[in-house]
Amino acid sequence: MSVMSLLNLGASGMAAGTFGANVASQGASNVATEGYTRRVATLVPLGPAPAGGNGVQALNAKRTIDPFVEKRLLGVRSSAGEASARSDALTSLDQIFIDGGVGTQLDNFQAALADVAAHPAEVAPRTAALGAADALARSFASAGAQVAQARADVNGRLTAEVRSINQRLTQIAALGRQISASEVDGREAADLRDQRDQLVREVSTQIPVTVMPQADGQISLLLAGRTALVSGDGKAHLLTASPDPGTGDTRVTAIEAGVATDVTRYGSGGTIGGLVAARDGAITNAATHLDQLAFDVATAYNTAHAAGVDLDAGTGTPLFTISATPTGAAQSMSLSASIAGQPRKLAAAQSAVALPGDNRNALALMALSTTSIASAGTRTASEEFGNAGAEVGTAIQSAFGDRTHTDDAKVQVESLRASISGVSADEELMNLTRYQRAYQASLKVVQVADEMLSSLLALRG
Repeated sequence: MSVMSLLNLGASGMAAGTFGANVASQGASNVATEGYTRRVATLVPLGPAPAGGNGVQALNAKRTIDPFVEKRLLGVRSSAGEASARSDALTSLDQIFIDGGVGTQLDNFQAALADVAAHPAEVAPRTAALGAADALARSFASAGAQVAQARADVNGRLTAEVRSINQRLTQIAALGRQISASEVDGREAADLRDQRDQLVREVSTQIPVTVMPQADGQISLLLAGRTALVSGDGKAHLLTASPDPGTGDTRVTAIEAGVATDVTRYGSGGTIGGLVAARDGAITNAATHLDQLAFDVATAYNTAHAAGVDLDAGTGTPLFTISATPTGAAQSMSLSASIAGQPRKLAAAQSAVALPGDNRNALALMALSTTSIASAGTRTASEEFGNAGAEVGTAIQSAFGDRTHTDDAKVQVESLRASISGVSADEELMNLTRYQRAYQASLKVVQVADEMLSSLLALRG
């Protein structure tokens, strides 16, 4: 080996040390950068010459990735996103079934009817009873409106989620094309891959996705393992959010084989899945319970009241106004305009002959509180309202339980990934010191070679 070869050997070591120090410095500066993956400098010895080696070459800075952990992370993020969205969407329902709502107003109405029964000839108790009836109707209407608003909020969030997903899909596709173009020389486009992986993780929180790497550095991203969201040719296939013609609820569609297909049912995970599960599950059930209960209560009291006689010997007056069918009944319920502001029309008697002291119809109205008028004649109104509240409470408790469980699972997998792919400041400082010493050693080789060359030149002089 010549002196010049020794110089080249030292120079290659200095270049490799510089490259390694740059990689370690980049890692240390990105300790807190979300989505940054630890890089390892790939150094290889140069092929040996007859008299010895030719030094070292820095090939690449390779990301440290475990594909199985990455796949698990996508799964747990999807599950955590589903539980989080579902629990958030159901939280508002809890307010519908607390004190001061329908249950309390049912009790107040019964107490007011008892006062009418105790003083059938007086107008003041009847005025209070009409006020209680109006409050009951308003509580049903308010509860129905709250459930409808919860449903509308979910539909609005679904539209926003689809818009956000589409933005990320467009970025993922663009990054895939950039990665493919950047890696033609065999070097990994680590920063671009980190950006794309972070976007994929964010999408997995919204919908369940499967990643299929391609040989050219691009990926195929599939919804639930079947519907292409990003194809291997670098194209994004965007989702569409639109109202269902029948229900008005937001549905998510994608293009499959050139045909717009409803993929809402595929998204069992992620925020999309959680929102749909809350809307089509507990929110729909709450609306159905409230509407049916409002319809049953109004129908039972209207029937009993119409059969009675008011203070002016009138009969057949409805107590409540309600829709013709249970659908939307809660929001439609109100105190009948035929009786509002007219307490003398409250029918407390059963016979005009016995006026004004007849209280038999008031007693009949009171008896409805202990009569199974709800749930197809199997429960009282209060029992059915309590049952609806219990169902909602169970759904909310289950959602928050799932949220805690999936959040814990996500933390565990994220910790596992951090131990493999995360950046450790202490480790990078150690690497920085190691590459610094390697650089210094190679510099010493160059200095020795320079001295040898100087001595050789001096001899020739």
